[in-house]
Parts: sequence; structure tokens; C-alpha cells
Amino acid sequence: MAEQKLFEYIKSMENFKKYVKLLLDHYQILDGYWFAYIEKEYGLETAVKINEEIWGKIATRTAKDIKSMFKIDGKGIERVMNALKYFPWYTITSYQVSREGDALIIQIPKCVPQEIRAKKGMGEYPCKEMHRRILENFVREIDNSTEVKCVFAPPDEHPKDTYCKWVLRSK
Repeated sequence: MAEQKLFEYIKSMENFKKYVKLLLDHYQILDGYWFAYIEKEYGLETAVKINEEIWGKIATRTAKDIKSMFKIDGKGIERVMNALKYFPWYTITSYQVSREGDALIIQIPKCVPQEIRAKKGMGEYPCKEMHRRILENFVREIDNSTEVKCVFAPPDEHPKDTYCKWVLRSK
């Protein structure tokens, strides 16, 4: 019954967009609260390890769901780029995606979790391995002929205007 009321409410495109935004915002909020609690209770190192494991699995599952729900055109880099558009973190983290020759470049200029940590004086958390697992697992599921390389990501030194930079290429 509640589901029926929800579908009645989101019939208009405006309400549908608001609802999707709400879900994406809460997806990120849940992730933030979850990580903060684990870090507080068990320490940063344990929180980072658990986060890496969970997000690696989520990326694989999400890629499988995207493939089953949407028609993903192309091969190699093109296919990955088309699939990324449906990946929730693509929207949440405002990935900047560009093509440079045979490579797909992903940059993250604004990282809300890192910015919140900075405001609280907590310093950056080492997210490089987590993002590696997310991207490698997602890419492997979408098109396993594509490899992922990290140029930089925390804990690496990085420019002030970009937290992470990744390069995807066909093998």
C-alpha cells in the first residue's frame, strides 16, 4: 500500500527527480554515518579495510544490475563510459570523465567525505584502495578488457583542486 502511494506521488517527472535525488543523498549519508561509526568504534585502519571490502562487492553488484536493467552500448572504454552514467557514485561524487586518445580519465575534484573530514580537523582518509576496488570490480563486470590505473588518490599527494585521478584503458 505504501508503495502504491509512493508511485502516485512520483508520477510527475519533477517529483521523480526529487525522489531520485533524495535516494542518492541518503545513499551518501548512510555511507558517511556508517564509516564514521566504524572508525569511532574500531579505528581508522579497520574502518578503511571494511569499507574497501564492502564497496568492492557493491561495485560488482551494481554493475551486474546496470547490465541487466539497461542497454549498455559499445565495447571497451565506450561501454564502461556508458555504464558509469548509471552508477550512483558517478552522480554523487560528480566524477569528471573525459576521453584522451584511447584512455578514459576519471577525476574527482570535489569529495564530500574528504571535505567533511578536513572541516572536522580529521585529515584525509586513505581511500585509494577502496576506489581501486570499486573501479576494478565495476569495470571487470562491464567490460573485462579494460584496465584501471590510479594516477593519484589519498593517501597520495594530490593537487588542491583534485582528490583522485584514474586512467582506464583497453588491455
